Amino acid sequence: MLRLEASLLMVAVATSAALAQGNVLDERQKLMEQNQNGWRSLRPMLQGQQPVDQAAVRKVLETWSNNAKRIPTLFPDDTLGIKDTDALPAIKEGRGDFNALAAKLEADTRAAQTVSLTKDNLRAELMKAGQACNDCHDRFRKKK
Repeated sequence: MLRLEASLLMVAVATSAALAQGNVLDERQKLMEQNQNGWRSLRPMLQGQQPVDQAAVRKVLETWSNNAKRIPTLFPDDTLGIKDTDALPAIKEGRGDFNALAAKLEADTRAAQTVSLTKDNLRAELMKAGQACNDCHDRFRKKK
């Protein structure tokens, strides 16, 4: 009877861990999709096809800033390098740099929210944020 209970406990723990891992992966994917959708919504403004909509830009920047704060918690070590993700195990060894890039993204997007954005400076402000994304992806994401 004790063996059966121990076996059931082990199955429950393993199942719980797998579900938690799946939830983190889902949440991480949704966050990255939100960030990508933000870029897509701003592209017409960057290309001069639409006037700069301050409210829309600030909403995207706020989303990115809030997401950047969550990034370090969405990459636990047990989710790195598995087949369902492009996140590399290098995050584990470079955790300090990884977290610093997330903090830079948060700071850059927070700072951009305080600037009066025009067609002329919108690109520069967004490129600051984009550089933190690119630096992280270059170092910590599988090449496609």
